[in-house]
Amino acid sequence: MAAPEENPGALDFQLYVPADLTPDAALVVVLHGCDQRADEFAAASGWLQAAADTPFALLAPRQREDNNRRLCFNWFSDDHSGREGSETRSILNAVDAVLAEHLSESAAVYVTGLSAGGAMTSNVLAAHPERFSGGGIVAGIPTGCAATAAGALWCMQTGDTASSAQLARRLRERAGGDGPWPRVSIWHGTDDRVVRRRNQDALMRQWTEAHGLDRDTPSEQRFGMGLRRRYGDHAEVETWTVDGLAHGMPVDAEADCGHETHHVIDIQLCAVRHLLAHWGLADSVDVDAIPSGWSCTEHSTSTHRHVQDERARIRLGLVYARGSGDPLGPYLMFGSVTVSEHEPGYWVRGECP
Repeated sequence: MAAPEENPGALDFQLYVPADLTPDAALVVVLHGCDQRADEFAAASGWLQAAADTPFALLAPRQREDNNRRLCFNWFSDDHSGREGSETRSILNAVDAVLAEHLSESAAVYVTGLSAGGAMTSNVLAAHPERFSGGGIVAGIPTGCAATAAGALWCMQTGDTASSAQLARRLRERAGGDGPWPRVSIWHGTDDRVVRRRNQDALMRQWTEAHGLDRDTPSEQRFGMGLRRRYGDHAEVETWTVDGLAHGMPVDAEADCGHETHHVIDIQLCAVRHLLAHWGLADSVDVDAIPSGWSCTEHSTSTHRHVQDERARIRLGLVYARGSGDPLGPYLMFGSVTVSEHEPGYWVRGECP
């Protein structure tokens, strides 16, 4: 699509509108990470296919190299990402243009992003919470953590160390008030070495504090390699901690949810579907119940046989147990390794308990 007439952030935009879209459908804004292209990320992450299947309109802002040579959104600068920041304003103006041309003015709008796009998502949600029904922050950073490029690196590598009260105060200051706050889903991998997982905890505290939610007794449920924790009676805030996930967006190619590419990782967990379910745009993704009389079973064989028998998966020449993501070794390793199925499809390295 053409950029909006007022485009102070000098961003480009790509828009996908399914042929059968109705005016009351939703709009999802997807923000790419550094060194990514908007169209490639929208397709690889599974968002493009989801927009066609659901359906909803998909808006993908695209950073220009003139603005940031690594194509990162400038999330660490208030001039770009504050309440009246140039990139924030460009995104909102593009949203208004899509609503005016393709949807109703009251259509629900959601925003999500990965890495720098995740950090920008934090800022956009904080700056204009009244404009969004929900958000999805993947490997992102709390709003207000950094004000310079050097500060951004500190936030990424150290993690936001502010108190819960300080985090919530930043949110209110950026919003210019006390909400209303959108529902938020916060994703992070245990093996992320680019953006430290401490930021996920800080994001959870920032948003639960603003919502006034109890953090002591979240409901927990495991989905393969992902552990979901929900806060509040209506799950206003949820976190997803994904075992074995490095810095990237989790997808599940076998389930027709995206494909692996730069910072998009096939870990057999479809973040897009769970985000849509949290926002109420899709049915809940249920975990299969453990059959009555289920008992743990063990198998000891070579790593490549585990892959062939679908007890494990291979990525970059290394083998990982399905479900837990436990590392089993190289694909062509001599000798055998034992895995045990603790729940249907959830394999762990080692013997049964």
